[in-house]
Amino acid sequence: MTGLNTFASEDYDTEEREFIVATFSELAQVMEVDLKEELNTWLYGRVMYTLMKAFEREEPEKAAPTLTQACTKCQAILETVLLDKREAIPSACFVVAQCQACTALNLIEVPNGVGRIHFGNYNALQRLDRKQYTPEQAKAKLDQIRSSKK
Repeated sequence: MTGLNTFASEDYDTEEREFIVATFSELAQVMEVDLKEELNTWLYGRVMYTLMKAFEREEPEKAAPTLTQACTKCQAILETVLLDKREAIPSACFVVAQCQACTALNLIEVPNGVGRIHFGNYNALQRLDRKQYTPEQAKAKLDQIRSSKK
């Protein structure tokens, strides 16, 4: 992994390291290469990654519920994986999402009770809280962001 080794992981904070790994992961997917082990070793260090692998669960994890929506421009499937559901969390929001396939902006609605989410096939540009935005206001905000990007 010559490219990744040009980055000294200790020179970057956690968010920067995660960004670097995410970028290399996307490149690996495009090239159809499995770099998970190398990326995790670089991100967490050899000892920590070895410990993480040693304590992995033997049973397969249940697939997390996933919300899907087609991109309004290219029809690519935008996935929102609901990693942690807690009914007590009033987390309903809208996410201004940029499709990774065509860069079009979309509006994703996240329901109440979601603690953590993972964005699939899109980048989250902005979170709009349902306490402050009705669906119509969220759509208007999306249109405003679209026009400011032109």
